Amino acid sequence: MNIHADLIQQYADDWKETYKPWERWQWLDCGQWVDATNPLLFNLTCKYRRKPKTININGFEVPEPVRTPLKDGEEYFYLELLDSSLYKRALWLGYKMDINRLNLGLCHLNSESAALHAKALLSFTQVKDNGV
Repeated sequence: MNIHADLIQQYADDWKETYKPWERWQWLDCGQWVDATNPLLFNLTCKYRRKPKTININGFEVPEPVRTPLKDGEEYFYLELLDSSLYKRALWLGYKMDINRLNLGLCHLNSESAALHAKALLSFTQVKDNGV
């Protein structure tokens, strides 16, 4: 069985909706996810994924927050606007605080996404530097 069989099926489903399904995909190159620019061949030595879904906040494309409960003990990052990093790390334990953060759309699976989300929200109210 091909290790990419499930991904190939998703890719085929994308092809039913668009003539350029690769525009929805990325491949891993030297540890960085890169947008596909041509049809994918699903080489057995490469890794592939669908592009993460994003939301637009005040002109910022932000990775979509986690929408479903995580597994117990799974690491996540949530927005913390009063912290200099703009996020905090937590482990999902299914506590009320975890559920509240999830329902508010504040949870991300990596710190970069949480920080970008926080910056996008702050862009609504942050004072702009006018060189004064």
